[in-house]
Amino acid sequence: MVSGARWAGLLRAVNVGGRTLTMAALKESAAEAGLTEVATLLASGNVVFTASGGERSVRSSFEQAIAKDTGFAVEVLLRSQSQLRSLLRVNPFADSSGSRVLLCFLDGPAPSDLAERLKEVAVNERILVGDHEVWIDFVDGIGRSKLAARLPVLVKPRLVTSRNVNTVTKLEALL
Repeated sequence: MVSGARWAGLLRAVNVGGRTLTMAALKESAAEAGLTEVATLLASGNVVFTASGGERSVRSSFEQAIAKDTGFAVEVLLRSQSQLRSLLRVNPFADSSGSRVLLCFLDGPAPSDLAERLKEVAVNERILVGDHEVWIDFVDGIGRSKLAARLPVLVKPRLVTSRNVNTVTKLEALL
């Protein structure tokens, strides 16, 4: 067994807008960054791995390897199994479908006025802002939601990448 911490890597904005990254290429970049026991989930930038070093250095080396291999920058947000497990345990919208509830991961603490910014745009969505995550229940679906379309701008200066609860559950199980 390889020593190190297990992480879920959540890549931001891949396989959209011309930023194509196959999961095979993602695994290669992970290996170049020194990550081991790598597995991907779906084709939307979900990867689990083992790495030595702190969160910042792991994230930085992984992002650099991806940029070198693809020619474009990709932000990678990291969460541990215990972080994902804790989040899933406190799901404020457990009464909704796991495919409609998004867990939006932020790259740092949520801005203090984020809940108000999101609620100004929300129509029928239920929202809960946490420390480094935002929960959104897209009651009417995500496809035509004005909130979903504006989320990256609304969370600034933070970066955000989102996964539905079903995907987060599968990632946590892979860890």
